[in-house]
Amino acid sequence: MKTAGNSKVVRPMANRALWILIACLLCASVQRSCAAAACPVSLFDGTANQDGIVLSFRNVGKLPIQQLVFGCTSSKTPAAHHPNCHEETGLFFPGTDYTSSFAYPGRAGSILVSLETARLAGGSFWMAKRDQRCRPLRVVRKRKP
Repeated sequence: MKTAGNSKVVRPMANRALWILIACLLCASVQRSCAAAACPVSLFDGTANQDGIVLSFRNVGKLPIQQLVFGCTSSKTPAAHHPNCHEETGLFFPGTDYTSSFAYPGRAGSILVSLETARLAGGSFWMAKRDQRCRPLRVVRKRKP
């Protein structure tokens, strides 16, 4: 160590501590961004009749999900976005397929169903953001014969 008069200079130890702090902050921010970017649900099948929609989905995350909120958009009137067309509560375990049916009145045409929010069992929330949206599912409602 270098000495300057009566005081000791401990720069090598301070530099190490600073580098360790920077490395820890980088690792923590990378883990948070990776965890936040993944969509926790995969919508893989959907059918529509005159009364509503039957939707099949899978929890693709690592934690159970307690609540899901789906949004619906009609292809005929894209401005008519229903941000909360259906809310599903329960305990949805990772890797398991689930089916949910809900009322959604409307005419023939296709409907885009997407995940808006999910409350995970650990208490954290996943929210669809511009760069973190889940792939929507197009559900086609056929005309009455």
